[in-house]
Amino acid sequence: MATHKASCATLALAVGLALLLAAATLAGAMRLVNRPDWWRGYRAATAVSVLAAGASMVPTLWGMRGGLARAAAAHMLGALVRGLVSIAGCVLAVLAGDYPPVPTLVLMAGYYMALLAVESAALGRMLWTARL
Repeated sequence: MATHKASCATLALAVGLALLLAAATLAGAMRLVNRPDWWRGYRAATAVSVLAAGASMVPTLWGMRGGLARAAAAHMLGALVRGLVSIAGCVLAVLAGDYPPVPTLVLMAGYYMALLAVESAALGRMLWTARL
């Protein structure tokens, strides 16, 4: 049980750090672009990506409680949930909040890829070292 809790904490930490690193990297890119509409899209994409990361952790952490097949399937489900929440949240921000569509969706894609890469690497590492 301690191993499961440690794995969940490791995954949550990795996702949190990925969000911070992606936010800093995208903010640096925004500094170079220096366009106000892109900063508005950055704020919307950041807020939506934090919500999407939290939503995707639910099936992923649940899947880690089972065997290897369940963990892999739950990771795919988590990626689907993150994608749906990300796209729906950004579309809502664009339509209801009058955020600029291109910057919001492009920056959300940057967050999505960063989270997918880190979550896949962390989960893959845990599954690779799992005792069968």
